[in-house]
Amino acid sequence: MNRRIAVAATILVGVLAFAASFQNEVHLGVNVHTSLAVAVLTALCVDLSTVAGSAVVLAGVSAGWVAIAFGVVTSVAMNGLSASQNGPVAVAYAVVPSVSYALATFVSDALIRRFSRTEVRVVNGATQVLPKQSLMPKLAWPEIPTLTAIRSAERVSWPRAREIRALMEQAAA
Repeated sequence: MNRRIAVAATILVGVLAFAASFQNEVHLGVNVHTSLAVAVLTALCVDLSTVAGSAVVLAGVSAGWVAIAFGVVTSVAMNGLSASQNGPVAVAYAVVPSVSYALATFVSDALIRRFSRTEVRVVNGATQVLPKQSLMPKLAWPEIPTLTAIRSAERVSWPRAREIRALMEQAAA
């Protein structure tokens, strides 16, 4: 499984969850006597915050989990309230899209992080998953990589990338 497959699977689950969740949220908005336009806009805010958070997380920034948490909690509450008049089974059924999308993002993020730290090699006809070589052990760089290259290779935050670059500059001096 590579990054593209993980992201594609998350997008597929996201599209399906968005469609189901959006419909329940608009239904709730109309039932509480708000206008259709306000119900649609509110549902878009809730569901798109989850989508935006997911995009941020899959780009490697963990701060996106805040938006996902808001979107999922709000969506679960709205979807549950929308179905509450039909009993507990309907409530459980209505919250599945939001929860499944959050789980798909979590699993994809975990896979992406795992495979960004490993590489698959075929050695003597056997497939092996080995740790990727870090940029840090190299003591003689022809050119010190940019912060963006360090972030991409090491899957770290900007502050950590700056620290790594400073260490590389010290080692090269």
